[in-house]
Amino acid sequence: SSGINAEYGQGIALAMIGGMAKINCSDPDDTGEYCWPEGTKAVLLGCYFYGYCLQVIPTTIAKKLGMNMSVRVTAVMCGILLLTFPVVINTSVVLAIILQIIRGFSASIIMSGMMEFATIWCIGNESKTFISFVGITMQIGQPIGQAIAGILSSQVGWRSYFYLIGSLYFIMATLLTIFVPKDPLDSWAMHDNEKLLFKDKAKAQALLATKKETKITFATLKSIACRLYVWAFCLFAFFDVFQLFALLTGTPFYLNEILGVSATDVSYIQLVGGLGCSLTTGFFMVLLPIVDRHVAWLKRSVAFLLLPQLVRIVGYFILPHVPSVPGAVAVIIITWATWGTAFSGSIVTINYEIDPENSSIILGLFNGIGTLGGFLCPLVRALMTNVNEDAPDYQTKFKDKWTNFIYLNGSASIVIIAVIVFAVAVRRNEWIKDPSMATEDDAKKGNVFHLDVIENKQPSMEE
Repeated sequence: SSGINAEYGQGIALAMIGGMAKINCSDPDDTGEYCWPEGTKAVLLGCYFYGYCLQVIPTTIAKKLGMNMSVRVTAVMCGILLLTFPVVINTSVVLAIILQIIRGFSASIIMSGMMEFATIWCIGNESKTFISFVGITMQIGQPIGQAIAGILSSQVGWRSYFYLIGSLYFIMATLLTIFVPKDPLDSWAMHDNEKLLFKDKAKAQALLATKKETKITFATLKSIACRLYVWAFCLFAFFDVFQLFALLTGTPFYLNEILGVSATDVSYIQLVGGLGCSLTTGFFMVLLPIVDRHVAWLKRSVAFLLLPQLVRIVGYFILPHVPSVPGAVAVIIITWATWGTAFSGSIVTINYEIDPENSSIILGLFNGIGTLGGFLCPLVRALMTNVNEDAPDYQTKFKDKWTNFIYLNGSASIVIIAVIVFAVAVRRNEWIKDPSMATEDDAKKGNVFHLDVIENKQPSMEE
């Protein structure tokens, strides 16, 4: 579901170069259906994220009303808006943009819902594995959706992509209704022995609640806003998502217009890139518990946050100077793979480890602010790469402007590193695991509280 939800930007980009919009309106051979100025294309690429950036608002409401039902209703709404998109955009591009803003606002619940499901449906450290699987399926869903968008847009027609993705949302809502009740103990598909584990979990939570230092609390937005690490995550996410959407929505245009790669081949390249990223997520999912046994939690967290940024700095600054298409594709895929750590040890995992109970709201806050980078990215790209098509040295200027845009993305990683280092140095006391996520290894390393808390957090069946 996360992969489907994240597909909008890439799908629109591939639909545009696959027949929806003209690349060059003055070219009689351009087979695009609509002639829009670059500003309109940029807004259409980013409008979904205008609503998505307000994620903390629908997430907070959904948490109070019930995340389970909210996610199902959201899936149905998204399906309707996608199925009607081809008709609406033919009527009015402005109306299409408004409806996609509404879709982004409501669909933002889905990602935050994954954190809530991790809290409810996972036992102990299973939650970290679940979050990693969310990342893997999200990364798989994105490239598959990209490949489908590219192939359908070029072979069948760009409208078919929206009909397919809209239908998948209804399938998602149906599966959630059948297999994911509000309470795991009400699941008809769960074995009785598994239900006993969830009864044990309820007892363990009741025991933890008696400990002053481990009492489960639902923080207010005001108290969350006082945490420096939350705002560090917001800045991290802003620049991180800007980079990601430069990669996802800008790469199709870069490969197509600068390197001359066809829309179909672009979709295959992004398929490989996304699958590579999912493999990276899986690799770090396996690596994470091994690292945690040997490295203090704070050191691991900082390393998983910053090392991918160093790889991106190198990738972005050498990409414009790679002369061959295979070489450029290799750099793009390697750079793309660094996002695999987000769900396996980096920002999403760390957010959950610090405060599981409020992780969905905190994710809604920093992912929403991060999404500002998502919708600003196409606007900045359109502004920085805009060149008069009739200029005699059009190709040279166009490539130079793209180079500057790519350098900008590399510079964003430098900012991310500075923000995280500052947050850890100034408020190190905020960077500590919640006791409910702690292990005996954590206690021995002094990462969280005392060993007696860890030993008593999981009562036996007899207790």
